[in-house]
Amino acid sequence: MDISKVPNTFDAAILKYHKQSNMPFDWRWTKAQMFRESSMKPDAVSSSNAKGLLQLKDAAAYDMQQKYGLPIGDLLDPEYNINAGVLYMKWLYNTIEGGMKLDKKRDPYIELSLAAYYSGIGTLKRAAFRMSGMPPKAQDYVLDIRKLYIALGGQEIK
Repeated sequence: MDISKVPNTFDAAILKYHKQSNMPFDWRWTKAQMFRESSMKPDAVSSSNAKGLLQLKDAAAYDMQQKYGLPIGDLLDPEYNINAGVLYMKWLYNTIEGGMKLDKKRDPYIELSLAAYYSGIGTLKRAAFRMSGMPPKAQDYVLDIRKLYIALGGQEIK
């Protein structure tokens, strides 16, 4: 499926939760991630029991309930999944930003956040917050999302 042909079904919810959460990056990253994670299928469930559009696990939603007061909900509900996924990416982004102490020589925070989303924050910490230290599958995941983001009209990271 070509991302340029994806309907805008979930754009309003992505924009809503990006604004509500005061996200520090372009909403199109989330749409690209959603496409990569579930092919925009809200009822997707993986073999590891990750659920919904952003393929979140129950533990991640629980963490967002504890950290941000996210109410308990159904990860197969698109609105709830987007809200939980945006909050999870915000937490990863903020954790990475703090861990890097604003070192501008390192990889862009959004890409590191995506790598941590895929492989876990512990893996990223062990990689010293460098994309080059991440597993190849995580690097490929980020590259896939970057290409989708650009196809959605996002700006290339320099």
